[in-house]
Amino acid sequence: MYKKSRQFVRGRKRNAEREVKRGDLLVREGSHTDRVLFFEQGIAREYIIADGVEVTNYFHLESTFYIPLANIFLGKEVGSNVEMEEDGVVRVAPYQTLERLMAGNLSAQRFTFQMYSMAILRMYEISHSLQSRSASDRYEHLLREQPDIVQRVPLGHIASYLGITQQRLSVIRRQVKL
Repeated sequence: MYKKSRQFVRGRKRNAEREVKRGDLLVREGSHTDRVLFFEQGIAREYIIADGVEVTNYFHLESTFYIPLANIFLGKEVGSNVEMEEDGVVRVAPYQTLERLMAGNLSAQRFTFQMYSMAILRMYEISHSLQSRSASDRYEHLLREQPDIVQRVPLGHIASYLGITQQRLSVIRRQVKL
Protein backbone atom coordinates (compact mmCIF):
# COMPACT_ATOMS: atom_id res chain seq x y z
CA MET A 1 0.00 0.00 0.00
CA TYR A 2 2.85 2.42 0.76
CA LYS A 3 4.19 2.35 -2.80
CA LYS A 4 0.65 2.94 -4.07
CA SER A 5 0.26 5.81 -1.60
CA ARG A 6 3.28 7.64 -2.91
CA GLN A 7 2.26 7.16 -6.54
CA PHE A 8 -1.30 8.22 -5.81
CA VAL A 9 -0.36 11.36 -3.89
CA ARG A 10 2.47 12.48 -6.14
CA GLY A 11 0.29 12.08 -9.19
CA ARG A 12 -2.19 14.71 -8.04
CA LYS A 13 -1.33 18.27 -9.08
CA ARG A 14 -3.49 19.88 -6.41
CA ASN A 15 -1.73 18.13 -3.54
CA ALA A 16 0.55 20.90 -2.33
CA GLU A 17 3.99 19.81 -1.21
CA ARG A 18 5.11 21.62 1.93
CA GLU A 19 8.52 21.59 3.52
CA VAL A 20 7.98 21.53 7.27
CA LYS A 21 10.25 22.06 10.23
CA ARG A 22 10.52 20.32 13.57
CA GLY A 23 7.96 21.86 15.90
CA ASP A 24 5.58 22.97 13.13
CA LEU A 25 1.98 22.45 14.24
CA LEU A 26 0.13 21.10 11.22
CA VAL A 27 -3.26 20.55 12.90
CA ARG A 28 -4.56 22.17 16.07
CA GLU A 29 -6.88 20.40 18.49
CA GLY A 30 -10.33 22.02 18.45
CA SER A 31 -10.00 23.35 14.92
CA HIS A 32 -11.97 22.44 11.82
CA THR A 33 -10.07 21.15 8.81
CA ASP A 34 -10.81 19.15 5.71
CA ARG A 35 -7.13 18.65 4.91
CA VAL A 36 -5.68 15.21 4.36
CA LEU A 37 -1.95 14.99 5.10
CA PHE A 38 0.50 12.56 3.53
CA PHE A 39 3.91 12.35 5.20
CA GLU A 40 6.61 11.90 2.56
CA GLN A 41 9.58 12.66 4.80
CA GLY A 42 9.91 13.17 8.51
CA ILE A 43 7.87 12.03 11.46
CA ALA A 44 4.94 13.76 13.14
CA ARG A 45 3.34 13.18 16.50
CA GLU A 46 -0.40 13.22 17.06
CA TYR A 47 -1.32 14.19 20.62
CA ILE A 48 -3.97 15.66 22.89
CA ILE A 49 -3.61 17.89 25.91
CA ALA A 50 -5.29 16.36 28.96
CA ASP A 51 -5.16 18.21 32.29
CA GLY A 52 -2.32 20.34 30.92
CA VAL A 53 -0.23 17.31 29.93
CA GLU A 54 0.55 16.25 26.36
CA VAL A 55 -0.56 12.66 25.70
CA THR A 56 0.75 11.09 22.50
CA ASN A 57 -1.80 9.13 20.43
CA TYR A 58 0.22 8.16 17.40
CA PHE A 59 3.36 8.70 15.34
CA HIS A 60 2.99 9.39 11.62
CA LEU A 61 6.04 8.04 9.84
CA GLU A 62 6.89 8.31 6.16
CA SER A 63 4.21 7.07 3.75
CA THR A 64 1.36 7.46 6.22
CA PHE A 65 -1.76 9.60 6.12
CA TYR A 66 -3.51 11.81 8.61
CA ILE A 67 -7.24 12.05 7.91
CA PRO A 68 -9.47 14.08 10.29
CA LEU A 69 -12.29 11.53 10.05
CA ALA A 70 -14.58 12.90 12.80
CA ASN A 71 -14.27 16.39 11.36
CA ILE A 72 -14.86 15.35 7.75
CA PHE A 73 -17.75 12.95 8.35
CA LEU A 74 -19.37 14.26 11.53
CA GLY A 75 -18.46 17.94 11.47
CA LYS A 76 -16.83 17.61 14.89
CA GLU A 77 -13.77 19.60 15.92
CA VAL A 78 -10.42 17.95 15.40
CA GLY A 79 -9.62 15.98 18.54
CA SER A 80 -5.84 16.14 18.47
CA ASN A 81 -2.77 18.14 17.50
CA VAL A 82 -0.35 17.03 14.79
CA GLU A 83 3.18 18.37 15.23
CA MET A 84 6.37 17.61 13.33
CA GLU A 85 9.06 15.86 15.34
CA GLU A 86 11.69 16.44 12.67
CA ASP A 87 12.06 18.39 9.44
CA GLY A 88 10.21 16.82 6.54
CA VAL A 89 7.96 17.04 3.52
CA VAL A 90 4.18 16.78 3.75
CA ARG A 91 1.61 16.77 0.97
CA VAL A 92 -1.64 18.52 1.81
CA ALA A 93 -4.92 18.17 -0.06
CA PRO A 94 -8.50 19.11 0.72
CA TYR A 95 -10.76 16.12 1.26
CA GLN A 96 -12.98 17.44 -1.56
CA THR A 97 -10.14 16.75 -4.00
CA LEU A 98 -10.19 13.14 -2.90
CA GLU A 99 -13.98 13.00 -3.25
CA ARG A 100 -13.82 14.36 -6.82
CA LEU A 101 -11.13 11.87 -7.67
CA MET A 102 -13.24 8.98 -6.32
CA ALA A 103 -16.25 9.90 -8.46
CA GLY A 104 -16.40 7.12 -11.03
CA ASN A 105 -12.81 6.00 -10.37
CA LEU A 106 -12.79 2.48 -8.92
CA SER A 107 -9.04 2.54 -8.26
CA ALA A 108 -9.33 5.77 -6.26
CA GLN A 109 -12.32 4.35 -4.37
CA ARG A 110 -10.35 1.24 -3.40
CA PHE A 111 -7.36 3.31 -2.37
CA THR A 112 -9.54 5.57 -0.20
CA PHE A 113 -11.24 2.54 1.35
CA GLN A 114 -7.78 1.19 2.23
CA MET A 115 -6.87 4.51 3.87
CA TYR A 116 -10.06 4.47 5.97
CA SER A 117 -9.54 0.83 6.87
CA MET A 118 -5.98 1.51 8.00
CA ALA A 119 -7.12 4.46 10.14
CA ILE A 120 -9.84 2.38 11.80
CA LEU A 121 -7.48 -0.56 12.31
CA ARG A 122 -4.88 1.77 13.85
CA MET A 123 -7.45 3.06 16.38
CA TYR A 124 -8.49 -0.50 17.24
CA GLU A 125 -4.89 -1.67 17.67
CA ILE A 126 -4.02 1.22 19.97
CA SER A 127 -7.10 0.66 22.14
CA HIS A 128 -6.62 -3.10 22.23
CA SER A 129 -2.93 -2.79 23.05
CA LEU A 130 -3.50 -0.43 25.98
CA GLN A 131 -6.18 -2.71 27.39
CA SER A 132 -4.57 -6.11 26.91
CA ARG A 133 -0.77 -5.83 26.71
CA SER A 134 1.77 -5.13 29.39
CA ALA A 135 3.94 -2.03 29.07
CA SER A 136 6.92 -4.22 28.12
CA ASP A 137 4.89 -5.95 25.41
CA ARG A 138 3.72 -2.60 24.03
CA TYR A 139 7.31 -1.34 23.89
CA GLU A 140 8.58 -4.51 22.20
CA HIS A 141 5.75 -4.32 19.66
CA LEU A 142 6.61 -0.68 18.93
CA LEU A 143 10.25 -1.63 18.36
CA ARG A 144 9.26 -4.44 15.99
CA GLU A 145 6.82 -2.28 14.02
CA GLN A 146 8.82 0.98 14.02
CA PRO A 147 12.40 0.08 14.98
CA ASP A 148 13.99 3.47 14.34
CA ILE A 149 11.45 5.43 16.37
CA VAL A 150 13.61 5.55 19.52
CA GLN A 151 16.31 7.41 17.57
CA ARG A 152 13.86 9.87 16.04
CA VAL A 153 11.43 10.76 18.83
CA PRO A 154 12.09 11.98 22.39
CA LEU A 155 11.64 9.20 24.94
CA GLY A 156 9.06 11.26 26.85
CA HIS A 157 6.77 11.16 23.80
CA ILE A 158 7.31 7.41 23.44
CA ALA A 159 6.48 6.86 27.11
CA SER A 160 3.32 8.93 26.71
CA TYR A 161 2.32 6.91 23.64
CA LEU A 162 2.82 3.68 25.59
CA GLY A 163 0.76 5.00 28.51
CA ILE A 164 3.63 4.89 31.01
CA THR A 165 5.99 7.29 32.74
CA GLN A 166 9.41 8.07 31.35
CA GLN A 167 10.97 6.40 34.40
CA ARG A 168 9.03 3.18 33.70
CA LEU A 169 10.17 3.31 30.07
CA SER A 170 13.80 3.57 31.22
CA VAL A 171 13.37 0.43 33.34
CA ILE A 172 11.74 -1.44 30.44
CA ARG A 173 14.46 -0.35 28.01
CA ARG A 174 17.14 -1.78 30.31
CA GLN A 175 15.24 -5.07 30.51
CA VAL A 176 14.32 -5.42 26.83
CA LYS A 177 17.01 -6.37 24.38
CA LEU A 178 15.72 -6.83 20.83
